[in-house]
Amino acid sequence: MPHRAIAALLLFALVPGCWLAHGRGEPVAPAPDAGRLPPGVRDASAIFPDAMTPDAGPVDPPILRCELTRPDVSCFESFLIAPRRAFELPFAFDTCGCCIETECAVTVDAATRTLSLSTTLCPDPCDCDACVTPTGTCAVPPLEEGLWRVVVNDFTAFELPVAEDGGLVPPPPACASYAEVDSCTPAFPLSSLPPPTDVCVTTAPLRSTLDVLRVHEPCGSCGRLAGPCYASLTPRLTDDLPPGGDIRIASTEYGTACDIDCPGVCVPQDRDCVVPSLVPGDFYRVFLDGVQHETFVAGGPRTACPD
Repeated sequence: MPHRAIAALLLFALVPGCWLAHGRGEPVAPAPDAGRLPPGVRDASAIFPDAMTPDAGPVDPPILRCELTRPDVSCFESFLIAPRRAFELPFAFDTCGCCIETECAVTVDAATRTLSLSTTLCPDPCDCDACVTPTGTCAVPPLEEGLWRVVVNDFTAFELPVAEDGGLVPPPPACASYAEVDSCTPAFPLSSLPPPTDVCVTTAPLRSTLDVLRVHEPCGSCGRLAGPCYASLTPRLTDDLPPGGDIRIASTEYGTACDIDCPGVCVPQDRDCVVPSLVPGDFYRVFLDGVQHETFVAGGPRTACPD
């Protein structure tokens, strides 16, 4: 799919140099309120820090003390980055921890609009019964406007829109679950297929405290791997339904570069897509490709997907 079409998917369907950063993880907090969005691209400058210009001249490569570990998802307060302003790119791991330390090194290739991250998850020196989701941030220098490919530990993860925002309210919170790793093509070009026509959406447990929904396809495509899954959450501001919001999911996939022999049979496929933090007891509607597929109450009984 051309980048222009992918950009339209990310900016409309979901929302209708080297720098080093260290951070300690904290539980994922509920996303802040955001208003209802009309079509178009909007100004998100209010939620980003003032522009910073990296020092001129060569920059020494950062030294990461811990082993490279790839996160699972990046969740944003608003899924639109203001151009020419430095920002913090968040990431989270689907696991539990106590005393958590992460590292991140960032390189920028402006010619190809590629943002490359090197992330680590340091050994946890503590032992506790609590489950704290390891999180961290990457300090990213100002980027020019466009659709940027985010590569994490040498493998493409998702695409990030960088654009001016001209609206009164920024786009809602959104999460980008990382694409599945294909060892035959680390930095593959992202592409998406038409959304499945027969799916169910169900809450699904992860190892961490992240909130997820499961996209189920009864007849998956052989030789296809999970691409990034984007999920936005627009809080409900009207009183025609109980408190909650609308979740919009765009689940993508891409073809492996490995030489495989595909059997001529259907293989069910599930994809867990991390969503912005849900409020227990709130009522949510789930949309795929603009069509409502499910409703559920956060923390309530889970819906079972068919086999």
